[in-house]
Amino acid sequence: MQQRLLKELRKKYPGTKFEFAFTLVDDKKKTQSLLVDGRKIKFSWFPPIDDTFCEAMYGALLKRCVQGIRDLTWKREVEGKTKK
Repeated sequence: MQQRLLKELRKKYPGTKFEFAFTLVDDKKKTQSLLVDGRKIKFSWFPPIDDTFCEAMYGALLKRCVQGIRDLTWKREVEGKTKK
């Protein structure tokens, strides 16, 4: 599922670099998130995609990732305008 998600995101956002990142919550639990050009989206999930995600969950995850990418893009645009 990870590769499928990356493929769909690269298709929607060509030229953008995507990576997965993990955050350790405690000794037994780590959450997964998405880095977009080195910047983390606000959304993270548990368990990692490849562990237990089903088709219904995948659709929701894709939607949240797209929203996270839009939020980062908007934030960059706003920051760029205020710095000029």
